[in-house]
Amino acid sequence: MKVLFINNVLGSDCIGRVPLGVLYISAALRKAGHETDIVDTRHFKNIIKKIEDYNPAVLLFSLRTASSQIYINLNRRIKSDYPEMVSIFGGPHATFYPQIIEGEKTIDAVCVGEGEDAITEYINRLENGDEYHTTPNFWTRRNGAVYKNSVRPLIGNIDNVSYPDRELLCRYPSVRDFPVRNFITTRGCPYSCTYCFNQAYNEIYKGLGKRVRRRSVDNVITEIEEEYQRNPFQLVQFEDDIFVVPGKWLEDFSEKYRSKIGLPFTCNVRAELITEKEVSLIRNAGCVSVWIGVESGSEVVRKNLLKRNNTDSTTINCVKLLQSAGIYVATENILGLPETTLDDDFKTFELNCVLRPGFANPSIYQPYPGTELGRRASDAGIFSGNFDDIKNFYSTSSLNIKHRREVENLQCLFSFCVEFPFLSSFLRKLVHLPLNSLYRGMQTLWRGYALTQRIIPVKLGIRQWLHVVRRSLGI
Repeated sequence: MKVLFINNVLGSDCIGRVPLGVLYISAALRKAGHETDIVDTRHFKNIIKKIEDYNPAVLLFSLRTASSQIYINLNRRIKSDYPEMVSIFGGPHATFYPQIIEGEKTIDAVCVGEGEDAITEYINRLENGDEYHTTPNFWTRRNGAVYKNSVRPLIGNIDNVSYPDRELLCRYPSVRDFPVRNFITTRGCPYSCTYCFNQAYNEIYKGLGKRVRRRSVDNVITEIEEEYQRNPFQLVQFEDDIFVVPGKWLEDFSEKYRSKIGLPFTCNVRAELITEKEVSLIRNAGCVSVWIGVESGSEVVRKNLLKRNNTDSTTINCVKLLQSAGIYVATENILGLPETTLDDDFKTFELNCVLRPGFANPSIYQPYPGTELGRRASDAGIFSGNFDDIKNFYSTSSLNIKHRREVENLQCLFSFCVEFPFLSSFLRKLVHLPLNSLYRGMQTLWRGYALTQRIIPVKLGIRQWLHVVRRSLGI
């Protein structure tokens, strides 16, 4: 059966990243004997041409909350001309808000959770004329009714999962051949931060498998080696929620990665898990930068609102250890949290000024479906409860807060002023001025510099730079 993925692969937020979830699903489908292809979402005429040329039986959409309405509208337009095609929605938004199928009749099915086995089984049943509407993990529309099936157990040994089908992107060589490759070595997270989807994910799969699963070092190394042989690249980006975890796996990885791969890499860390030993292991392996969640500069907000119990001193010591080893640090920060004030956001800025990271990355809080903090925002009356109102976390707040403009301006000025702290004395005045477009331009330039020169240091040719600029500008 022919399957067409409709996915944003040319957006500015996808530079240096490929949609791993989509590529894993494609690999599973091809292994089962199905055909797959992909088309970018940017130009509708290109989607229609691809559909006419390829003639798929199934359309697959992977949704994030902020872009969910874009995909719903695309599917609606496509189904008006091709009603016989089966449309399946998956991804984070569909997993935590499968009710999307009840409000949109052009959606035929929604996949909840891990998709490799689920989607393969669904399409196998569909092709063979079997009872596809009872497939585990699926909410399916049939004869006017929506069937809501429970999820199957989590995949236990993820070494058995086929490597992502990166060849799916062959028709987008500028994406496929970008000198950064993203990989993932774990599934799941042991923590329950109130703003994060992992808490909801763990509830969905409660009692249905091990919460955190990690691939063997050899399995990871082999994937990287095979991909490098096909399409050489300069830097590895590990996308695990928490890559650096003390123990034998990290020790084994450090030795084998250094000897067999030897490329620089970047990854995510959690402050309370980092000691001199872990820093030494990742540095010896080739780590050049890490991302660390600061989230809030207020210990009270972190502990009581976000369920993150690390202290300021823990974060400061962690960052010092990394910086002393020559590893750049990028911090993740959330502004405009519910039940907080603008002063709390300035505390986040002030903590970053103490940390002096290579790049301070600020986002604006969004109440994603299924999260504890999202429910609290809705119960407090500061969020409408309509997930269509959720914005990109680099644009504006989705909450009904009085200081929205100040939060937006602070988000734009945050990184630049952390780098040049002498500007901090003016910051409280600057955030009140109606100069958001100017601030956003400053942010874009500084972000581009900090990421390419520090956090993701790769050498780009002229064509690659033009590619980055075009995608950044949406051309």
